[in-house]
Amino acid sequence: MQKQTFLFIILLFVSHFLAAQGQKAPIKIDNSEKELLIQFENEAAKANFVEKQGLDAPNSLFYLENSVIEWQVYILKLKETAFKTILENDFKKAAVAVENIRQTAQKTKGVAHIQRNTAIKQRNLMPNDTYFEAQTNMSIIKAPAAWQFGTGGVTALGDTIVVAVLEMGGGDYSCEDLAPNIWHNNGEIPQNGIDDDGNGYIDDYQGWNFTTQDDNVSTLNRHGTSISSVIGAKGNNNIGVTGVNWNVKMLMISGASTQAQIVEAYHYVYALRKKYDATKGREGAFIVATNASFGIDNAHPTDFPLWCAMYDTLGKAGIITAAATADATVDVDVVGDMPTTCESNYLIGVSASDEKDKLLSYVGFGKKSVDLTSPIDVFSISPENNYTGGVGGTSGATPHVTGAVALLHSLANPAFARAYRTNPATAALVIREAILQNTDKNDELKNKVSSGGRLNLYRSFAYLNNYYPDYSTETSIINIYPNPTAGEVAVLYGGTDGNSVTFELFDAIGQIIWIKRQIISIGSRTLAIDLSTLPSSVYLIRIIDEKGAYNTRKIVKI
Repeated sequence: MQKQTFLFIILLFVSHFLAAQGQKAPIKIDNSEKELLIQFENEAAKANFVEKQGLDAPNSLFYLENSVIEWQVYILKLKETAFKTILENDFKKAAVAVENIRQTAQKTKGVAHIQRNTAIKQRNLMPNDTYFEAQTNMSIIKAPAAWQFGTGGVTALGDTIVVAVLEMGGGDYSCEDLAPNIWHNNGEIPQNGIDDDGNGYIDDYQGWNFTTQDDNVSTLNRHGTSISSVIGAKGNNNIGVTGVNWNVKMLMISGASTQAQIVEAYHYVYALRKKYDATKGREGAFIVATNASFGIDNAHPTDFPLWCAMYDTLGKAGIITAAATADATVDVDVVGDMPTTCESNYLIGVSASDEKDKLLSYVGFGKKSVDLTSPIDVFSISPENNYTGGVGGTSGATPHVTGAVALLHSLANPAFARAYRTNPATAALVIREAILQNTDKNDELKNKVSSGGRLNLYRSFAYLNNYYPDYSTETSIINIYPNPTAGEVAVLYGGTDGNSVTFELFDAIGQIIWIKRQIISIGSRTLAIDLSTLPSSVYLIRIIDEKGAYNTRKIVKI
């Protein structure tokens, strides 16, 4: 047993002022300059330190406040009457006093450890794009939390992820924030008048226009420009905005304005994906999702059987379609809507909600046919490199979900990528399930959409990698999520089936506070730990096998 130790936290809360020509101007200092963490070996050592520092003296600038009785944690706070004293002196002297306390404690018998109390922060990855702060929609769907694990582009097995964007009027795909992420057909030599890849489309180098029958897909259409921006505007490039995917390839399809052209467009997508699979990636495109921000109001699937059948066909190739429901205050389960009322498991019907997750007043809903909501596109790219308010309604909400499908493919571990490559139809349904089972639910939406909630990218990612944990025979902790956490965490671990492992949870001073022994079983390598009753701190979780091999990971409790 280790000798019991006591943690003493000295919080030196001070005001910062710098004299300048008779006035006191505030200066900003780091949290670590204000606060110290001190760990004493015992109560007597703490009492001795308090006496030497004069903390109990009537004229002391500080007072000691008990924080956690069981752990002998105290907070040293600046007295209100001391503010006047600080104001009348150079703040630098106060900062020096803090440093003197730290240095004194380092040399004082009975002080086990001392350090500056540096603040921690939530691990969200924020891009440096000029207008990202205006894109509140990305924070609502928890994109920054997901981005810390990856920002799109390729799968764990190296497949370049492609999203097909179907637009009636195309978009300005030459924009600086879109051009790097536009898909090009490497099987075609542009403008040579030959169908180089033999897919039936001559010179389809940058997609296809089903009205003009060529690859002239770029126009000054704002709708298509903004939709593509949400899915995959280049992220973290110091310009413009960012998409759900910072890196992704977007296959642009325009001119699909009739039912016949829509079917042709979906066949084009399907053929490219099948060719990719057949040639093991040498030709075609690894298309995982299509976006449909279009439709027909008050229409029923019975009148459009061929159109609806396309979604199952695409699904068999592993392609999910996100479709916008009606921009009208109607229950589409009653009045109908195409394509969101098509009964396909590979179709996700999308409506739109506001920043408080309330359904927008002018959009459709349907407990059966509409699956979830998403915020609208609040700020995105417009033609000719302009950046303005984005596309509203369900059209602006849907590309968040399309982008989510693509991003999840990039975040998924090798186990999922292998399963998707072997059986894309089944694995695609897992992506859909990860999205719909992990929405942020509320009473406002529970009777409006099938999932009862709004898109949450981070939770969808965590669910997906738990569904397909990348098991290893080596005794190790593979992943912990969510981390940081305010309550329960799931620990994914590796090891040999049938072996016994022991989990140990340590607090910040190295004391074991929890032990659990477990037998590794086939298909179950997840351990749930509830930290809700523990104080905010950093903890260590260790896994040890029968031979003594071990692996340790950090958990941050907030």
